[in-house]
Amino acid sequence: LVPVSTLAGDSSFVVMTNYIMTEGQSMGTCPELPGKHNCNTDADCEGGSFKRTGNGEMTGVCVNRTKTCEVLAWCPVEDDRDVPDPPLLLSAENYTLFIKNSVTFPAFRVSRSNLVEDVDSNYISSCLYHPLDAPLCPIFKLGDIIQLSGLNFQTVAKVGGAIGIVVDWTCNFDVHDKIQKRTLLKVFGIRFDIIVQSLARKFDIIPTFTAIGSGVGIFGVATVVCDLVLLYLLPKREFYKNMKFKYTDTQVQVSFTNESQQQQL
Repeated sequence: LVPVSTLAGDSSFVVMTNYIMTEGQSMGTCPELPGKHNCNTDADCEGGSFKRTGNGEMTGVCVNRTKTCEVLAWCPVEDDRDVPDPPLLLSAENYTLFIKNSVTFPAFRVSRSNLVEDVDSNYISSCLYHPLDAPLCPIFKLGDIIQLSGLNFQTVAKVGGAIGIVVDWTCNFDVHDKIQKRTLLKVFGIRFDIIVQSLARKFDIIPTFTAIGSGVGIFGVATVVCDLVLLYLLPKREFYKNMKFKYTDTQVQVSFTNESQQQQL
């Protein structure tokens, strides 16, 4: 049997295709693998530190036999330099995957599934996906998936890999029975704009008197300017003078007064 594990909370699964077995491990101290952390003296092995590619915590000891640093880890450490080839579980290539998927478009009140009307239990029990012969079959062979990805199953199975399966729904809801149809709505409506206006007034005696005084002053100046123009600039200024001013003969009036006084005497 080929172990298959699923990742919690994710639409993913892992099919084991190869493995390296390290028997009898126990916690203790042992030398690192050659190439993991080589050393010549204990000074090359910093105690209490870790190396990203290492297998455990370095103890500060350089093992002369292997010329590698001693580590505190599960011993003996795993030797992954020799990976089984061909893969030990190459039969996983013939395993099949059943993909059931559905999608809902709430805005259009439409639901779709990859199990269409022609796909029933009898069809599923005997079909195997093929892009030309059986494009609606939801059952895929793992070897075919790898091949459609442009890879070789044995090469990928040796050290593992990651394959993404994309389920793409591109729907045109205007198509019914291979005839494009649609419902067109031309909508009329009333637009309401809320306009806020405001007006405030307050009587103030000081600005009122200021305005009155300014008006009186303006009218007084206007009278003076008009008189200057009419009396000294217009061609008929003499006529305006006679109409504006009334002349009296003071000498005649005085003479008449003196004669009256003499007669009385």
